[in-house]
Amino acid sequence: MLVFHVDLNFVSLRESYLCTWLSRLAQMGYTAILWELEDKVRWETCPECVDPEAMSKRAFRRVLERSRDLGLENIPLLQTIGHAEYVLKHPRYHHWREDPAFHDCYCASNPEVRRFLVAWIEEYSELFDGLFGEHSGGRRQFHLGGDEAYRFASCPSCARRADEVGRNGLYAEHVGALSAGLMRRGITPGIWADMVLADPQSIDEVPAGIRIWDWNYWDGVDPPQETRVWSLGRVHADEVDPGLREAVPELLDEERRLVPFHSSRVLKRTGREVVVCGASRSSGDSPFYGRHEAHGPNVVGAVRAAQAAGLAGACVTSWAIRVHPWETQLPWIRMAALAWQHPDLEYSQIEDAAARTCFGVGREEFLVLQNGLGATFPFARGRESGIQFDGLKDPVPAPAGYISELLREWRDDSKRLREPSAEIDESVAALDAAAVVLRRLVVCAGADADRRGAVAEGTRAASPTADPALLDACLRTVHLQTWAARFAKEILSNDAGGSVTPGLAEVIAATRGYMACWAQEWMTPDHARRIAGLLYDSILDYCRVSAGS
Repeated sequence: MLVFHVDLNFVSLRESYLCTWLSRLAQMGYTAILWELEDKVRWETCPECVDPEAMSKRAFRRVLERSRDLGLENIPLLQTIGHAEYVLKHPRYHHWREDPAFHDCYCASNPEVRRFLVAWIEEYSELFDGLFGEHSGGRRQFHLGGDEAYRFASCPSCARRADEVGRNGLYAEHVGALSAGLMRRGITPGIWADMVLADPQSIDEVPAGIRIWDWNYWDGVDPPQETRVWSLGRVHADEVDPGLREAVPELLDEERRLVPFHSSRVLKRTGREVVVCGASRSSGDSPFYGRHEAHGPNVVGAVRAAQAAGLAGACVTSWAIRVHPWETQLPWIRMAALAWQHPDLEYSQIEDAAARTCFGVGREEFLVLQNGLGATFPFARGRESGIQFDGLKDPVPAPAGYISELLREWRDDSKRLREPSAEIDESVAALDAAAVVLRRLVVCAGADADRRGAVAEGTRAASPTADPALLDACLRTVHLQTWAARFAKEILSNDAGGSVTPGLAEVIAATRGYMACWAQEWMTPDHARRIAGLLYDSILDYCRVSAGS
């Protein structure tokens, strides 16, 4: 199966937007949708967590029906260990936290937690009943999440149990208890791979009937110079000693090169069914566009790994906390589908095909566009933008003075920010080059409209042009990235002893309004405004304070 991940953690998407993209995904060749719903459906099991703009069950059933009718398999995902911010932030559930100071991780040894999650799994199953789809050999699936549970096994009760049975033993007890009812009904449970792989000697603790989804956002098509071994961290090819090679024989090929996505082969060796997962949107992206050098090779490499190793499938994950819409990810979403449908194509051929079908250009101009639009720089990436300032996945505004505190951190640690002004200039130069290509494409799009009219009269054929929705998203990206660079320059200049340009606060506020207006094309209205606030209010606060001082 070829899966696309719909992440509703952090944002609420319009029903019409979801249905439009389900059609596009089916047309491209995707066969399944992984639905990470979080608080965006009006749940009865946990009414406290329901977002004000959440869909009714009837509305979401319409979306599922549309997906099923398009031939897509529907796979629900409920996070059952970590990433529980939207639940554990509420006072009623504080006592279920693994660490009282953090609201992201359930206590896995608390029987109340398991009863609650079993009931919620039942509610999910009822919602999806009859709409799972029959496109995976008739098998229904349910993803139990379980990734990045960094505080797992840290409370006294869980720590004691982990001492007795091991961390993977406790993990297996938890997901096993949640999986039992699913398995009795013939539903295949799944989990993310990272927590299991962190303790590779005890992978066998996890029940064999659980499918493992192995996410990897750093490997690509070619052998990497270094990769992540979950139990060790980053490992360079030269650092693989005989002991490590014996423990992980899948890590190196016969020429002693690192094997991309090796952990999926490790999991398969243990007898597991594995889905290997790349990303079209992940950590490190700008809020407005992703990084082609990261996502292009990654999604194609994941598909190639699944094909080469005979895995259960490949998944393109798209993490909503990175904000930018699916239109901006279209080249990578399409590249994964092209790789899936054409296993003999070289990576350069897939890039060329994406260039033509997405932008109507050759590969050289495609790379100018992709690399320029996805350029990152200070205050326009990750937590520096104000999103996820605390490392958690809930849309909480950064505190007052956040930018000033960030600058103090950088001054205290010079490695955190080297030559920031030069980095911004380099990114702006790449963005300007992309803008030149975009301006030509806008002209061509207008001319092509005339040509299509001529074609209707049987006079001449039209040449390929850019996908209209992608072109619009790219034009908005140029605008927002250009202003983000300007704001970053102002902050750095002021920090170096300069002064904030008069009237800048008004420009920042107007840009926030522009972003909110654009975001409403795919988000529900309140979420569009909230996300725009997360992106710009910290910068606006800094600017106003600096102007006042």
